[in-house]
Amino acid sequence: MRFTLVMVACAAAGHLAAAVASATPQTVLSCSFNDKPIDQPIGTGGAEVGEPDFVSAGFPAVVRLGPFPSPCLELSDNIPTIGYVRFGFLGDLEATTGTATVTAVMRFQQRDSFLLAVEGGDPAIYVAQLSFLDTGDLFYRSAGGLPMLVGTYSAGTEYEFVVHLDVRPDPAGGTTGTCSVLVNGVPLVTDEPFAATTGISSVRVACSADANTTGKICMDNLAVDVDEGVTSIDPAGDSGSWGRIKASWR
Repeated sequence: MRFTLVMVACAAAGHLAAAVASATPQTVLSCSFNDKPIDQPIGTGGAEVGEPDFVSAGFPAVVRLGPFPSPCLELSDNIPTIGYVRFGFLGDLEATTGTATVTAVMRFQQRDSFLLAVEGGDPAIYVAQLSFLDTGDLFYRSAGGLPMLVGTYSAGTEYEFVVHLDVRPDPAGGTTGTCSVLVNGVPLVTDEPFAATTGISSVRVACSADANTTGKICMDNLAVDVDEGVTSIDPAGDSGSWGRIKASWR
């Protein structure tokens, strides 16, 4: 069974000092790890080179060949604190309106405590997250909501996930919306409301601190595509052109 996470988000525009509007779908994150050295720690060069922009100190995030047929990123729960990798978007962009699609292939080598979250802002605030417990339980939580048990997972298995977020402006400030989660086409969460204060600018994958320090998770083909109508913030204040931003990835 294959695990592909797909998160689709529509976000409301805020006050933009500098913005770039995409007319057609554009990729703002693509991490296949195929060009990375095997059995070496992943770099932190960011989306421009298909890497995370942050790895927790001492957290083992190593490129491996296996269990997938192509190189993947292996994360190990063997430090006494929460360890994570964060993947920001190309050019430090933040999707604030329109749609965005996050995809990833994942396999849990053991049942342990893991987290997969779509976030925004600095410091990051989660918009939607999936928590995998060492009991095999799978919990969902959205910004402003409470954790809810939505399913289970097994070790040594690949899964396909689809998560849809519909984000709208909140007259009181921030954004509100709904989220739906499907696993292998079966709905686990349907139109669950959330309230966020940011757009979408990063994906976080974490191993939680617990007594069991043997858990490993493998991830491949992490990508984020923004669809037409998406406006992205350039924090540096230099909006430029979308072509210039894409060119920086080459």
